[in-house]
Amino acid sequence: MLYILGCSYSQDWQWPENIDVEFKNYSMAGAGNKYIYAAIEDIELTADDKIIVQYSEQDRIDIILDHDSPWNNTLDTIPSIQRVNLTDCVAWCTAGPRGAWNNTEQGKNELRYLMRELYSVHNQKIENRAWSSTINEIIETSGAQCLFLDIEIMNRWAKDNNRLDDDDFHINKQGNLEYYNQFIRDFVEN
Repeated sequence: MLYILGCSYSQDWQWPENIDVEFKNYSMAGAGNKYIYAAIEDIELTADDKIIVQYSEQDRIDIILDHDSPWNNTLDTIPSIQRVNLTDCVAWCTAGPRGAWNNTEQGKNELRYLMRELYSVHNQKIENRAWSSTINEIIETSGAQCLFLDIEIMNRWAKDNNRLDDDDFHINKQGNLEYYNQFIRDFVEN
């Protein structure tokens, strides 16, 4: 099986729409690398599998809660953050301090303090190194074939090749096809 994990850069309506084999996509808009780690723990990878991990921006903050946490009810009411029910937890993809939750009064009331307390450049750097090291170790232990992508490299490629969407952040449709053909297709098909 082919698995895909990442943020909106790897959701089904991006480059994965070009894939012709069966796959399971765990990518979620606003996801950070902590979510990617939590999601990969949900997958029973084997040496027969392939996995594409698209690392997200370092400043993203994901909230991981138990299924019975009362905070899930509060977060359910905030627009623009994504809930993902995993086997052992509930993951909330907030996109961090720049997230669209910041555009709503309720989001500001519920998350502003939390984001201010959780976010520091140094903390994000340390946590992202820890998540990526652990993700790499999980994949290596499983024996699965892996392709790592990085949002910053993908975004720079899109800018350099004039392939940004109207939102000036995501890769446009033509760019997704070109990126897939240039950097991903061989891994998926071979």
